[in-house]
Amino acid sequence: LQHLLKYDETNAVICFDLEDGIHIPSQKIIYRQYLSEIAFKLLPQINKIKIGVRINNTIDELMLDMDCIAGLHIHSILIPKLENPVDLFNIIKLLADYNIKYEELVPIIETKSGLNNIENIIDVLPDTIQNIGFGHCDYNLSINAFPFFHQDTIEYWKWIYKLGSILKKNNLTLINSAYLQLDNLSFFNSMIHHLFEVFGDNFNQFTFTNQQTKLLSEFNPKEIHIHFNTLHEHRLDLKVPVDYEKHLIAEYEKDHQNNGFTIVQTNRKIISLQEYISSKRYLENKPLTCINFTFVGGCFPVQNDILFEDIFHQKLKREIESNLNIELNINIIRYERFNKCLDKIKKFNDKNPIDILVFHVRPEPYLRIIKFYYKYIDDKGKLKHSFNIPFLNLLNPEKYDLLMQGKPYTSANNISKSSIHKTLVDFNYEAGSMLGNKKYAKNQYYNLVSEIIEYCNEKDIKPVILGTGIRATTSLEPLLCKELNDYFRTKLSTNNTTYIECLEQHSDDNESYFQSNGIYAKESFHQLIADKLYQNINKLDKYLDTEATF
Repeated sequence: LQHLLKYDETNAVICFDLEDGIHIPSQKIIYRQYLSEIAFKLLPQINKIKIGVRINNTIDELMLDMDCIAGLHIHSILIPKLENPVDLFNIIKLLADYNIKYEELVPIIETKSGLNNIENIIDVLPDTIQNIGFGHCDYNLSINAFPFFHQDTIEYWKWIYKLGSILKKNNLTLINSAYLQLDNLSFFNSMIHHLFEVFGDNFNQFTFTNQQTKLLSEFNPKEIHIHFNTLHEHRLDLKVPVDYEKHLIAEYEKDHQNNGFTIVQTNRKIISLQEYISSKRYLENKPLTCINFTFVGGCFPVQNDILFEDIFHQKLKREIESNLNIELNINIIRYERFNKCLDKIKKFNDKNPIDILVFHVRPEPYLRIIKFYYKYIDDKGKLKHSFNIPFLNLLNPEKYDLLMQGKPYTSANNISKSSIHKTLVDFNYEAGSMLGNKKYAKNQYYNLVSEIIEYCNEKDIKPVILGTGIRATTSLEPLLCKELNDYFRTKLSTNNTTYIECLEQHSDDNESYFQSNGIYAKESFHQLIADKLYQNINKLDKYLDTEATF
């Protein structure tokens, strides 16, 4: 009773978990009895308390849940792993058949299928549903992510932004997934501030401790906090660390008490049942052959408005691992400037040996050098203006690395330029080309690629050159991109290097591969590139020897 009283003034819903929190059927029987005793003996002594129950999603356990909560007044009934409207209607009918009274239903999106179908689910929601939860542990498991992405990664927040934007349009409230580091209240506080910045008051949060709940109930958006964007970043090294899965399994089993989770006593971090299952799965299915695949590019391999599992390298990884019984370790190197790119590759390869290196010929650094007039952010964060005149050694695009200046990601919706602006940009390209900037940019780009190929040959790395796509924010840019592609195709045709063209702008059904701004790719283009890379890697007999390890 004293424990329940802690939450009486926080307006929290106390949720009793009958699903994954207790995963052994015999234990579920005991905890259903606990819930009944708490509901009938203790809750009447606390008039204002609100309780919720997370029911099971398998039919046998679900029917036992119905028997348990029949006769109780439940504030919130949480429906886990909801994937389609039919399952929702079945739950609603079952609750009615058992005459179970409740204030709200809370569907929880915890699988890829559920997120893909969220708009179909929303279309048929009854008025009793105002909140939609997200469960990231089950979601990680459903897309076979390992290690898991938690709230300290951008990949996690891609899921939240997509789900939240759909809910916002439909006046529904997001309940953010629980944060597993129980004592890291500083990060938890910054996360709450970030949710407020993105969604305003229209969000809720699953919590695990009284301290987390208290922080949420006393939240003040005006208080000073560590800015959330400094606390998480893209994961560029996507391989599984050595023995990571063995360490996680040992940690889980060490403090495990027959619950669907373990609290590691050294750091008070929860290891979920889902991450434990994922670790066991990875250990049992780990193939003999492992290829270290490094992609050198810009925003494309970490595109913020494409979900992690839908990016080309993850599509490629699934295709190779399912068809060829090879573990594909993905690593990403990002580059903006020509003159620092090879150094990045060398430094990376010294610590993380590369087997296959895919270098993406990006249009952006090429187009920046072509321009006669150039705007940039210097190393002090100030906006600067200059001219690009390579033969006078005036070339600021090669001085300041935009990736190092903290340049924020800009969504497609935020890039809308007038026709006059686009004409001026084209004039800028033409002026630079007349000064020889275009020829200089091509030569510099090819020199870089040649040096990379030479380095790969020295280190027994298989180089693959992925050609430029079509950037089309102005009328001249597509022509410049095609010129660059033709230049590389011709130059590389004589040295036996794999060159993959990707100038396609529309799919077979005439749908554009790119968003309306002409820069950012759609998921269909990521699928196209994954298919092209798979077709080429599938031909590399040396790397498909199942007896070999790398």
